[in-house]
Amino acid sequence: MQAPRGYSLPRAIARAASFETGNSLELEVHQELVRSLGNTPRGGLWVPLSAATRALNTQTPTEGAEAIFSRPQTLVDTMRARSVVATLGASVVSDMTENLALVTKTAPTPAVWVPENSLTPVADGDASFDRVVAPPRTLMASTVITMQLLKASSLSEDVASMIERDIADSFALAWDQAAISGDGAADDPVGILNRPGMQTVAIGANGGPPTWDHVVDLEAAVAEANADVEDGTLGYATTPGVRQFLKKTERFTGAGPIWDGKGMNGHPGLVSKVIPENLAKGTGSGLHALIFGRWSELVIALWNGAVELVVDPITMSRRGLVEIVGFALATVEFRHEESFSAVVDAAV
Repeated sequence: MQAPRGYSLPRAIARAASFETGNSLELEVHQELVRSLGNTPRGGLWVPLSAATRALNTQTPTEGAEAIFSRPQTLVDTMRARSVVATLGASVVSDMTENLALVTKTAPTPAVWVPENSLTPVADGDASFDRVVAPPRTLMASTVITMQLLKASSLSEDVASMIERDIADSFALAWDQAAISGDGAADDPVGILNRPGMQTVAIGANGGPPTWDHVVDLEAAVAEANADVEDGTLGYATTPGVRQFLKKTERFTGAGPIWDGKGMNGHPGLVSKVIPENLAKGTGSGLHALIFGRWSELVIALWNGAVELVVDPITMSRRGLVEIVGFALATVEFRHEESFSAVVDAAV
């Protein structure tokens, strides 16, 4: 749901913090979401994903004109901008209403050569498919602001941006952690490094320094699975330590560093502290991960097009603080997990 013109996220939170129940645009939006979603939040309020709008002003000195326009700043877009896996090209699906169902082709329809004017009919051949069904999981994030700031109406858009940014940062971090190293425990999704179909490239019995050979082998493993189709989302994700090391390491004598510019071997690369750097193998410890893959095969799904906010003005009231907890229904799933390969024993 798009937030209507005039909707104010800080005003919605301020009303909830003051337990106000009078008519307001924010209350009407909440009630409409309750009706459309068929779900009453757990003591909080529903806010649309595009709950914050920001006015952008542009001046054209040569023409002496001023163009003023507004655009919705959606929470989904904000999370994508802060998520490594989404920035690399993971598929983000919003406004889900039912379980996520992914149908994947596991084998193509067979083609056969036949002689001209053959009287023997060609046997029927069918492609093979698999189906993955994933229910929504609850994702939670919280932030704290002062009651004084919340009531400063002149700062409403700045406050809205700050609240949105804080919650989006936490959601994006949770996305990345689940997508990279989720272990399926509790209610976590299973991430790349724990998927049974993910391929590994080993450096040594106790780990070791990554080299150009390992980079090439990562790409070869994905290619062997017929997953290296260039759709603009082939790329690397690793730790800051691995990038630093590879920037100082030559591919081979006189060929320049392995990490050249913004990535390796013509593919983009991003770094994040959510990539593990505390792995162990044999006697090696503090080992880092390096992942290559076709990131569009990773799917991030969001349900309902709304985020539930629980506003708590009581717990930290003596400090003049209001705690805002955001709940979203989301999950992480894969179309083809063999589209990823990883080094999990890089010593840098």
